[in-house]
Amino acid sequence: MGVSTFRAKFVPLSQLDRIEKIFVVRRNPGPKIPKVEYIVLPGICKLSIFHLIVSPIILTYYTVKKKADIILTYHFIPYLLFGFFASKMTKKPHIFCQTGSICQHYIERKCLRRITKSLLNSLSAFNVPGMQTLEYWVNHGINTDKIRVLHSTIDTEKFSSRDVEKKFDFIYIGELGSHKRVDKIITAFSQIVKSGTEASLAIVGTGKDEDQLKTLVRSLQVENSVEFFGYQKDVVEFLVLAKIFVMFSKAEGLPVALMEAMSTELLVIAPDVNNIPGMLKNNVSGYLVESGNFQELFEKMNYALTNYHNLNHLRKNAREEIVTNHSYGVAVRKWEMLFARLT
Repeated sequence: MGVSTFRAKFVPLSQLDRIEKIFVVRRNPGPKIPKVEYIVLPGICKLSIFHLIVSPIILTYYTVKKKADIILTYHFIPYLLFGFFASKMTKKPHIFCQTGSICQHYIERKCLRRITKSLLNSLSAFNVPGMQTLEYWVNHGINTDKIRVLHSTIDTEKFSSRDVEKKFDFIYIGELGSHKRVDKIITAFSQIVKSGTEASLAIVGTGKDEDQLKTLVRSLQVENSVEFFGYQKDVVEFLVLAKIFVMFSKAEGLPVALMEAMSTELLVIAPDVNNIPGMLKNNVSGYLVESGNFQELFEKMNYALTNYHNLNHLRKNAREEIVTNHSYGVAVRKWEMLFARLT
């Protein structure tokens, strides 16, 4: 879990008056957040086999030692399983929070359907990114009473627009993996440049496809217009310098990077997958692109750049959506109601 995503999930939790301490068991320390204390797993857990065996035991041990009231896990495999084990051993409530959409694949596999359904229905609470995901799980037999729409939220004071000169026409922030389709973004961008339009693209993030993407940039002869910045701890410093945020993923839960861009009043382009359409309204707060439709991606990017100064209303609407429905204050209220029910 990256720094931005981690903060988006744990800062609201730390703001609850009822919470005295949050103990986070993970392989490496995370960002400094009030009330958060990190319990770093031993080095042996870097090996997968030992991670699977040792980590749930450590989680159980510290649940007892620290007198934790609730077990909270993210990511289906393996952490839901770790939380399930610790919950059974300690009799503490277990809340699982879905990230991304990968965990939905398990219930679609016949051989894993029954165990996936059983695990999710054993939870004290199941937090999902949006209404589309909630409906999906209900349709697959998960108890409606357990499910809450409660996901990452944004520090809307930090992620806000600044009156500075824009350095980048387009920006992508996120993992550089095949499922993110960053190659399609680069290709569409190259067509804009080759049409005679001067433009720039910033790519912030790392991943296994980074070298391939750099090779693609060179082959398309746009290396003077595309800049790779690698992993950045504080992405707001890049967002405020950009005009248009673009993503084209195959699947998403409710991406933090998109919410941060909307809050910073960038003009946004995103795929109409999973829970994104529930947050981003096409032609109202940005542009949705049909999943996998490269031609539409190119057309929306080209239109957004050409008409950028006439689309300020979309940018204002985008920020309003995040402030109203996806800010820290919203998450604090939802967590408060959930904990009041469980404790």
